[in-house]
Amino acid sequence: MQTMTRSPMVLGSCIAVVVAVFVGCGGGGGGGSGASATVTGNVSSAATAANETANNTWLARLGEDLLGFARRVHAAMEDTSVNGIMVTVAHGKNQMVGMTDAMGDFRVGDVPTGSVIVSFSRGACNAPVPIDDMIDGSTLQLVNVTIRCNSATPAANRIRLTFQSA
Repeated sequence: MQTMTRSPMVLGSCIAVVVAVFVGCGGGGGGGSGASATVTGNVSSAATAANETANNTWLARLGEDLLGFARRVHAAMEDTSVNGIMVTVAHGKNQMVGMTDAMGDFRVGDVPTGSVIVSFSRGACNAPVPIDDMIDGSTLQLVNVTIRCNSATPAANRIRLTFQSA
């Protein structure tokens, strides 16, 4: 009869991994500096793809390819509502996420500072807006953003940056 002498070693390895994960993941947030800012604004118009469907069954392909009576459908449905657009503010691996409301308004707090990318996404669309030099304690306001699937444009002269003194 053999005895298992590896059980304490396996248990010790598991405990070491769990401790390493908790020690390595403590905190999180804006890169460790504690600096954060806020991004607010509104989306005034949006044209994003909500769904894409295709007739992919083998029977439909047979009918299309051999018999010519079935037609393959690729319909990208356009969603023009301003509600439910995901707004992500990212700097490297650090990111904060918000959503637009029924009026297209959004607010994303505790965003990282430095050069960030504000992305507007829904369905297969992702429209980035690069922003340089977000400063700790600042609020960036993007007014009347227009989204066309993979591009987003705030209204001309409607990007406002305000600062709160310490």
